[in-house]
Amino acid sequence: MSKTSTATATSRRRRGLGIVYPMRVLGALLPVVTTILHDRAAGTFNVFHGIFIALCLLHPHIFFFLGRKYDQSRGKIDSWALLVDAFYLGIASYILGFSPMPTAIMASVALANGLGVMGFRQMALSAVALLVGGGLPTLIAGLHYEPEHSLAINIVSAVFIFIYFHLFAWAAYSRASLLKWTRRELREQKQAAEIEKRRSDLLLHNVGPDRMIERLQIEGTLEPEVFDPVTVLIVDF
Repeated sequence: MSKTSTATATSRRRRGLGIVYPMRVLGALLPVVTTILHDRAAGTFNVFHGIFIALCLLHPHIFFFLGRKYDQSRGKIDSWALLVDAFYLGIASYILGFSPMPTAIMASVALANGLGVMGFRQMALSAVALLVGGGLPTLIAGLHYEPEHSLAINIVSAVFIFIYFHLFAWAAYSRASLLKWTRRELREQKQAAEIEKRRSDLLLHNVGPDRMIERLQIEGTLEPEVFDPVTVLIVDF
């Protein structure tokens, strides 16, 4: 691959991955904003909620830094980031009292992220992390169920899911475009290689007997042969 093609491929790859970071930051805002709105309405803010909000705001930047620093381990880092995302969404669902609409949206985001980025196995792991995030504080502090929530929380959740899944669709489109470009580039390289092969074959056939060239191409070696006396004519045009 030429330097220009390599640079173009790198640019396209970075552009395709560039949307992942803002999506992760946006995803962290959902549990943060809904937790703040819930605590403001119910007066339930405490140290645990403050630490949770801080961790939600910090962790996208931490994983972004780790992904840039250890690019060769990006797959594992992304997998852990998705698990942490799902775990935090599970905690946020508990804080909101497992209110149906926000909880359903958070569960959908956690599972869709795992499936869309790394497949069914990651989705299953994200589901486990989601359950642990919601179940662990339930075991410690007990279950509290709040089926009704403020209109503000429902509106925030609805707006978030609208924006987030449009960004998710854009990310999927970017990956599909990159894959299509890569396949076209490989096809063009294959065609160029076939043309060069035909040229080299033609050159070989011009400098030696066909049967010798064919044996050389098939076996890779040639056995010495003895020829009857021949006359060589050299013409200079």
